[in-house]
Amino acid sequence: MNRICLPVAKDYFQQIEGNMNPEAWSQALDDVKTSKWVIVWSILVAIAFSFLFIYFIEKCAGLIVWLFIFATLALILTGGILSYYYYVALTNPAAL
Repeated sequence: MNRICLPVAKDYFQQIEGNMNPEAWSQALDDVKTSKWVIVWSILVAIAFSFLFIYFIEKCAGLIVWLFIFATLALILTGGILSYYYYVALTNPAAL
């Protein structure tokens, strides 16, 4: 089972030749090396904010749940009222 399946189409290697350019890979790695501290600090800030968000959710979970419940009810009520006014407008062409 030590076989490797290689494509035999002649144009296949021409299509992927641009992606396998060693200079492009070298430039990409140099860019990562240049911006490594930005990447590291971005990861650390993201982790810190995620822990702060988890703490916030833990302390305010009840408030957030009730706000979503009231917001959902308000949206349903608003949708019902707007649907009723739209129905009245459609059944009474003079109101349009």
